[in-house]
Amino acid sequence: HPDPAAELSPEVEKATSGGIPVVMMVIGTDEDPQDLEKQINAFQQAGAAVFGSVSEAVTKVAEMVSPAGDLRPGLKYPDPEMVNGPLAAVNVGLESFYESLAAQGAEAVHVDWRPPAGGNEKLAGILAKLKSSA
Repeated sequence: HPDPAAELSPEVEKATSGGIPVVMMVIGTDEDPQDLEKQINAFQQAGAAVFGSVSEAVTKVAEMVSPAGDLRPGLKYPDPEMVNGPLAAVNVGLESFYESLAAQGAEAVHVDWRPPAGGNEKLAGILAKLKSSA
């Protein structure tokens, strides 16, 4: 997608303004056409806590759901029974991430997102122009 944050940030902002914390993991490189820093900044402005690795994101979630000192000895993450409310994940992209969550019994939703025009940047640009002129 030429600008994933433009599509998803409004939904993130709705969630965060409604009191639902959003923790995101955004992966990319400085050479991606979407401009990684721009994407991260847009999600942060929408209220999301954005991380570049699974361990950073999980650590943030652990901090959010576990009061200081409540981690079980020897574990980096909280005991799942300490969570006061349901946790859920929205997976955008690779279905294998969703399948892994579902296999572990996590509440998750998979968004079957694929790059427009099969990832062909030239065709995606043409589609974007058609969309903006409609």
